[in-house]
Amino acid sequence: MLSESDFFIVLYYNKIAFYLLNYFRCVDNFYKIQNIVSWFLRSSLISTIKHKHKLLSSHAVIQKFGVSLKVSNAKGFYINFLTTDYIFRLKKMYLFRLNMFNFFDY
Repeated sequence: MLSESDFFIVLYYNKIAFYLLNYFRCVDNFYKIQNIVSWFLRSSLISTIKHKHKLLSSHAVIQKFGVSLKVSNAKGFYINFLTTDYIFRLKKMYLFRLNMFNFFDY
């Protein structure tokens, strides 16, 4: 992971966050999943970037990349880790799949 670009690392952590939030969205204690994503994944991302750039503290990572951990790739596209506000605005909901092809066959 440390050999990858900052953009890829943040993208990877965003994917993990989205998968966790979507998979566990129907549980009764969804707020615990939100805390895990908000706190532990963010801390892990900061720690990964800290070790990659050989920075001394997590505070140095936040100073360099900002609170939202905004990074860019070689083409100039920007990405940042999910904000805490976005994570906690998600509500518990039940997931279902609707197969549109079978639905219109009636």
